[in-house]
Amino acid sequence: MRQLVIKPEQCIGCRSCELACALHRSGAIDLEQSAVTVYESERAVYTVPVMCMNCDDPTCAKVCPVEALKRNPETGAVEWNNARCIRCGSCIAACPLGNLHFDTLKQCLTKCNLCSGQPSCVKVCPVAAVEYFGGAGRNTGAGSFAEPETNTGKGGASMNGWIVRI
Repeated sequence: MRQLVIKPEQCIGCRSCELACALHRSGAIDLEQSAVTVYESERAVYTVPVMCMNCDDPTCAKVCPVEALKRNPETGAVEWNNARCIRCGSCIAACPLGNLHFDTLKQCLTKCNLCSGQPSCVKVCPVAAVEYFGGAGRNTGAGSFAEPETNTGKGGASMNGWIVRI
């Protein structure tokens, strides 16, 4: 199973993930095209990258009346089909993270598609606040893999960070 892991405690707010996503998606540094949003909290003094979690049981796909959102069996990403979409906005309203956006100029949904299994955000994060685990372990951005670190405690073993299972 492939997983995108977000570690907010490691994020330094550099926004490299947003820039890499925008560049991958549009060929330009246009943050409007990024499927990643780095949220900041001034009160708590933290930053956290947020993107489509490609949920195990995606609410966005469930509510779509024309099945324009489907899981890609090769990458595991929930992908949007422009030809099927009727632009009703149900998927955007149903997203629990609120990180699906509709680009009114391009008439397309902006959501993470995991860059066809090679997430650009992972490759550029200087502090590994965003990691992608697949097959044999962690993608370090250089194409190598290592086993994920785990925390063990009374609750058993679990990975550090927020896990996106696909």
